[in-house]
Amino acid sequence: MTTAVRPDADDTEDLVRLRAVLAPRRATAGAAAGLVLVAALTGCGGDSGDSDNSDNAGRPNLEGSSSSDPAPSSEPGTPSAPSGGDATPQGKPDDVGNDVYPRKITAQGADAEAVAEAWLDYWRTRIASYGAAEVLPEMGAVATDEAMSDVVNYVETLRTRNLHTEGDLVIDVDQIKVDGETATLHSCMDNYSTDRDAKGKPVELLLPFYDATGALVRQDGAWRVSSVEITTSGGKCT
Repeated sequence: MTTAVRPDADDTEDLVRLRAVLAPRRATAGAAAGLVLVAALTGCGGDSGDSDNSDNAGRPNLEGSSSSDPAPSSEPGTPSAPSGGDATPQGKPDDVGNDVYPRKITAQGADAEAVAEAWLDYWRTRIASYGAAEVLPEMGAVATDEAMSDVVNYVETLRTRNLHTEGDLVIDVDQIKVDGETATLHSCMDNYSTDRDAKGKPVELLLPFYDATGALVRQDGAWRVSSVEITTSGGKCT
């Protein structure tokens, strides 16, 4: 997979941009935190100067091995629409488009299953919004509170910088806990996405793996994601 380093970014911008696809922060991080994240990136993604060594970044293929990943699209800014329901995209995940691939979903009971599906729908709509650099109308049905403002704020950042996001996510979900009208869960993700310029060229390094915790609330009978907390992972999901 192609990765690129922004030529004029400082450590603070690296922290915000590298984590933005999954967890944009509204607070400004210090330089020390930026150095920690860059170190984590180096451990996960390998040498950023050698793109031949970073095609799959140790991620498993969902449909067996492949000789190479497709090149970035020459027509950026056209995201895949959120698939909704429990549909899984065809083919294998790559750095083109904005698809979500559910993988290992551990849910016991109807409430837990509904929570897991709401989480997946949130990510489908979130990365499609980043791909379009536009908050899609469907966000109101899948997000509220901080989880909504994260998307609104980062879409504004993308539009200001004339950027968009491309690449898929592979998502595992487990540790679902439902307590009345609220729920929490854990999620591990394989990330294929980076922010791109108008020509489709990545403007940041790829962070290939994430761990996330999510909080959801049930409003008018439907589960919505209310907050997302992300930490970078030292290795692939197991």
